[in-house]
Amino acid sequence: MWLTRLALKYPISTFLFAITIMVFGMVSFQQLPVDLLPNITIPVVTTVAFYSGAGPLDMEQTVTTVIERGVTSVSDVNYVQSSTREGNTRVSINFNWNANVDVGLIDVVQRVNRIVNQLPTGVSQPIVLRFDITNLPVCNIAVAGDMDERDLYDLAFHVIEPQIEHLPGVASAQVLGGRIREIHVTIDRNRLQALQLPVQSVLTAIANSNLIIPSGDLKTGQFDYALKTESRFNVVKPMADVVPFRQRDAEHHDLRRPRARGRASGR
Repeated sequence: MWLTRLALKYPISTFLFAITIMVFGMVSFQQLPVDLLPNITIPVVTTVAFYSGAGPLDMEQTVTTVIERGVTSVSDVNYVQSSTREGNTRVSINFNWNANVDVGLIDVVQRVNRIVNQLPTGVSQPIVLRFDITNLPVCNIAVAGDMDERDLYDLAFHVIEPQIEHLPGVASAQVLGGRIREIHVTIDRNRLQALQLPVQSVLTAIANSNLIIPSGDLKTGQFDYALKTESRFNVVKPMADVVPFRQRDAEHHDLRRPRARGRASGR
């Protein structure tokens, strides 16, 4: 009630005070910065590790648990959260809001390097990343149609993604989902046993045959051309003609290596 009595006692002063508040409010509203993604530092550090072929249960027992135990002793940690899938694991270390994330990132890297020897053979070097809100996508575009998943992926990757990346203010665009073209090589087990060849020899032979090898340069007058040997597979059929070799044959420089016959199918 005292505020009402004061306004009635001094009406002119109250009116001027209200006008002043309105003017300051309008000026502040016009100059107030608006940002869709403000500069907010979220105290989260993420550790990612990959183990090809391992199931979720194996990943949790042999990789996720080891990393969690190694990073929980870092100072100023609020809680640790992990997500395990087939072939990869993600451990998020959430710090307190008043913690120094730069120091925490260094501590996490040091702790992860200490427990690398405890991880199974075949696990990739764990990657430690600091959470950055600017890396999150601001727009998601779904592509659908009567085409199959592979054609939709090619359309999104070769046509839509480059056009989006050329828009003003766009840093990058990424295609997720769809079906990427791949080649399946079916090996004859009986033939491998007859030739005494391990499966790794076939894998190594295919990898060594799918390369781009530099072949020097060629000078013609004032021009200098860079030469390269193009040996990548453009079609599926030549993959069946790859010749694997035995390790003992390579050690004795035996050029008469048996030729393996395989079936290659593309999708």
